[in-house]
Amino acid sequence: AHMHVTGAPAIGVSESALDYGPVFIGGHAARTLTVSNDGTDTLTVSDNRTNDPAYTVAPTSFVLAPGGSQVVTVTFAPDREGTIVATLTIASNDPDDPAVTVALQGLGQVPPDIGVPPSRLDADLFTSGSTTQTLRIENTGGSDLTFSVSTEESPESPAAGPIHPAIGTPGALASGIERGAPGMTA
Repeated sequence: AHMHVTGAPAIGVSESALDYGPVFIGGHAARTLTVSNDGTDTLTVSDNRTNDPAYTVAPTSFVLAPGGSQVVTVTFAPDREGTIVATLTIASNDPDDPAVTVALQGLGQVPPDIGVPPSRLDADLFTSGSTTQTLRIENTGGSDLTFSVSTEESPESPAAGPIHPAIGTPGALASGIERGAPGMTA
């Protein structure tokens, strides 16, 4: 008498959901998950795909021996503003789970956009002279703008006196966050 045993692949996926949090439109964030073969025969992952183009997957297909595993990278590159929910579907030859799904979520944000008119402030002063100039920082984007400002002496004309007390001495930093609707100024 002969006994014939047939092996079967068994897919395992390390994550059931991936959350990307906020990502600027034009930027990207990557998360990984691990696909494993917990079965006794070769697992063929024939197609990894998402149902939204804001998410991409690599690799899209691979083969795993019993006990093998593969790291899969899912990248979120938002193309619009707001919460973007999608599903990653991993198709394989696992007879019990031919299509495993992973929930995907990220928030597309319009990035801040800095405007600094004028881009440079200059002054030629006599000894003990002073001047006051205004540097305007604008955020014409859609998210908070975090910024810092530094001052420096020109090698051709070193500062003869202190810089305005609100800024400090050359090399000092001022910083802040410009919040609010697009077009706000600080």
